[in-house]
Amino acid sequence: MANKIDFLEHELDVNALLQGILTVSKIDPSLGSLSIKANYSTVREAFLSNLFALLRPNGLKKIYPFQNPTDFAKSINMMDTLTFGIPKYNDDIFSSHNIALILTNTEKMEKGLATFLREKIKNNANKFFIALDESESNEIPNANLSEYLNFSINLDGIRYQDLKKVSINRKKIAEARENLVTVEVNKKILDYLVASAEMFSVSNMHTIFSTLKVAKSLCAYKGNKSVSREDINLAISLSMIHKAKQIPEFQQEEKEAATEQEQSRDDNESKANNSELNNKDKKMLIDALKISLPSNLIESLLSKNFQNINLGESAGSGEKNNNFSAGRPIPSINRKYSSDKRIDLIATLTKAIPWQKLRSSSGTKNRKIIIYPQDIMIKRFEKQSERLLIFLVDASGSNAIGRLAEAKGAIEILLSDAYAKRDNVALISFSGLKADPLLLPTKSLVTAKKKLSSLPGGGATPLANGLLEAFNMAEAARPRNITPIIILLSDGRGNMSLDGVGDRVKSIKDTKYVASLIKRNAINNIFIDTSRRKTQMADELARELNGHYFQLPMANSGTISKAVQQSI
Repeated sequence: MANKIDFLEHELDVNALLQGILTVSKIDPSLGSLSIKANYSTVREAFLSNLFALLRPNGLKKIYPFQNPTDFAKSINMMDTLTFGIPKYNDDIFSSHNIALILTNTEKMEKGLATFLREKIKNNANKFFIALDESESNEIPNANLSEYLNFSINLDGIRYQDLKKVSINRKKIAEARENLVTVEVNKKILDYLVASAEMFSVSNMHTIFSTLKVAKSLCAYKGNKSVSREDINLAISLSMIHKAKQIPEFQQEEKEAATEQEQSRDDNESKANNSELNNKDKKMLIDALKISLPSNLIESLLSKNFQNINLGESAGSGEKNNNFSAGRPIPSINRKYSSDKRIDLIATLTKAIPWQKLRSSSGTKNRKIIIYPQDIMIKRFEKQSERLLIFLVDASGSNAIGRLAEAKGAIEILLSDAYAKRDNVALISFSGLKADPLLLPTKSLVTAKKKLSSLPGGGATPLANGLLEAFNMAEAARPRNITPIIILLSDGRGNMSLDGVGDRVKSIKDTKYVASLIKRNAINNIFIDTSRRKTQMADELARELNGHYFQLPMANSGTISKAVQQSI
């Protein structure tokens, strides 16, 4: 049958998922990027073996998380250059065709390298990127990469006996590649795709375009000329669902629709026909989600509402200090030599070699290698400062107990992470007439947990005082080469001024003033809005702080801790 899809003959388990991903990637090579969530194990190695058997790459290259983007620049081959007397360059792995690039430990990859690789993935042609993610279940994937990896497979819970040898129909793939250029997409299908993306809170245009490419590849594989809704649904299950920032609550909508149907069948049918994404379609997409992803991933997606924040450096990094003496090596720089600096011999020779032929004709033929002062490259090193996480917790009001429970749970999780990274932690609560620094900067996990357990609650909301206390603590940390990060947990509804007067108008003015101090002094901050619904006061405060903001109407310790780790 012409329109049969091989990997749909069976349930979309991990084997069928792999078969589907490789099929569409072979039809459209620009789609070739896959994230594999799994620690090193026999299961992962067996899965990769199946993948390589299907992929048949001309070569495998590994990229490690500690590498620098400059490592992949077109580099001089020194031996060949010295041998032939003219510049000779090493091959660039990104210019090679039909190779597999394995990105190891992407959860540890630094932002610079991740951003560099993201651009390579976006402009991919005839290469297959395999990103290995060994993060724990409660960790956030590398956001710089995850948004641009077209497919994802989670091997958690997969047993060795679950893996099977799969094959792809190369004849049908070759035919599909020829058919691909003739595939059409009508406006209704495009509207449906956009509505689906909106339903899952997917706003990244790369993801939407990639999903459309997958749908067109599926259509071509079936031998059809126009993308169908079934093609789009399957494409979404393959390339969009794993990036969903929310799971739509459509079950209640279905109940309401059923009630309406009993009352007026004609009205309900008319409404369904006019809607780009009705409940039947939603159910189809959710069903696709459930069969294409491990069940434990559904729950984790429910906590991804925090991803509307602006992303900063990855967790565990403070401000960076470049120097010429000690720390982690970074690319050398062209500087005048002095006794306190170290020459990078290899980089210096690399810079000088292309000019040797020209220099040898200027009366210095007896010198084998001619080095000028402008060739000198100086070694550089990078030190990272320590971090200070200042938790500023709103302990006021009638809902304090609920908020404090959330804050305590989140901080408890983060304390363990901070202890492992040797971060400093401080705790400030504000309620009644003032802000209290319950815990001064410390690395003691035991002390922090004791103070956390006795965190008080109730009273008015001296938000301005709390922000001022956090600001002063942050400024005091900077001279000691410590990077401060203020983490505010509040609904943003302050009602006490800096001088202790219960005046909401003056409180708002004072709060904005202190927030502007934090902004002007470039103190990194995270505002976690614990209110059920975003208010104008919270919106204005977020703009004044100019940091990271997200709202957690259903905040819990897990979502808060993940959000903080993603933001700092």
